[in-house]
Amino acid sequence: MHLTRKTCIALILVLSLISSCQNLAQGEHPLPTDSLTGGQSVVDSEMTAEQEAQVFSDWIREHHEPIRSLTAEATDDLDFLEPYLRGKRLVQLGEMAHGVAELNALRTRLIKYLHEVLGYDVIAFESSVFECAYLETSDLSARDKLLASLFGVWHTEEVLALFEYVQSTQTTDRPLHLVGFDVQISSLSTAAALRPQFLKDVVSKIDVDYGNRVFELDTEVLNGIAASAADGSYWDEHGPGMVAEYEALVTFLDAHMETLLAQFPETPQLPLLARQTAWSMARYVQALQADDFASYLAIRDQSMADNVDFILDRLYPGAKVVLWAHNAHIRYANEKVVGNAAWQGQKTMGAWIAERHPGEVYAIGGYAYSGQVAQNDQQVIEIPAAMPGSLESILHQAGEEILFVDFSRQVQEAGNGWMFREIPAHEFAGVLAPLKMVPRDQYDAVLFIEKVTPPRYLY
Repeated sequence: MHLTRKTCIALILVLSLISSCQNLAQGEHPLPTDSLTGGQSVVDSEMTAEQEAQVFSDWIREHHEPIRSLTAEATDDLDFLEPYLRGKRLVQLGEMAHGVAELNALRTRLIKYLHEVLGYDVIAFESSVFECAYLETSDLSARDKLLASLFGVWHTEEVLALFEYVQSTQTTDRPLHLVGFDVQISSLSTAAALRPQFLKDVVSKIDVDYGNRVFELDTEVLNGIAASAADGSYWDEHGPGMVAEYEALVTFLDAHMETLLAQFPETPQLPLLARQTAWSMARYVQALQADDFASYLAIRDQSMADNVDFILDRLYPGAKVVLWAHNAHIRYANEKVVGNAAWQGQKTMGAWIAERHPGEVYAIGGYAYSGQVAQNDQQVIEIPAAMPGSLESILHQAGEEILFVDFSRQVQEAGNGWMFREIPAHEFAGVLAPLKMVPRDQYDAVLFIEKVTPPRYLY
């Protein structure tokens, strides 16, 4: 389906407003390369399709890690992760759709393990830089903090369990820090209530008059987002000037950062957050001016990678980070994936991150064999029957309810040839549709759940 620029921008803003109103990803995986396998698998050319399927089935039964439970407190069944994650500073946890209860619950359990056992101290969500980081130290309950920070697709009981865990760590010697990396606004109500004043307070430490102007700018932009959902042309008129003002603010904050850090000795993350919030808004408004949805996505994904760099290099230097996002964002070579038109040919965040942090990243895709998932508007849809030869049909042969399969350490042979060649896999990105990809070029591993259900939403 072809979407005009005006329609795309209107859709983006409407979805943002809907989410706001609901508030009140030891062995190193090489970067994707055509020279690795050429898209061909090592199989006997005389093998029939049925024989090959049996070879794949036999292999997966012997080469997977079963996971006992979605929610168990004991973690011995997750100890297999340690050698795979040795030396990995960033673990990306993906999802084939935003609305999958079991993937939410499983990632919540994995994050607890990664924090308690393997020393990962930051959880970064595909949600707003400002809303997530600013609210981390607030007095809000875990539920209210969740509703005020993340996109509405994750306002669920399963993710609430993670926020309750994050809350419980805040008074310990090793709190689990909550941050976001998206340039989009995940809670317009939170941003409107808190962000202009926050930016003003930081800037006014240096220049009171400029702080007042920044308050006016940010208020104007947020009002524009609220008012322009049906008319993308708003950004043609106002966007360039807004981008220039936010970029000037970034320059100002960079120039005075040393002084500002001294002004916030107890909370040095705040001036850094102000800087990255301004930078993110410049990129977001720039994206809203894009000529088409593909251009919008390109700006967004590269900017998300830049925000991940900010988290790794400036906000929490030296810390190990877990990143929560859709599969499409964490893939190493999404531009090679064939399928959903909105993402066709798009280089996404995962590729940028892997290029900048070689050897430090481990990306885990998330998939399911059967059941139901929720669309972004909470409407429930059935997962179609797995296609023969698909990723789901092969993983299903392991006979487990929940499992993990590593790709990064595999040497190509007949039994694992499927992960080295283009095969189908179902994913929701606007529609639930089969994509075609070479699994090992895209991820270091996958999590797989036999049957899934929609999340239990909080409202």
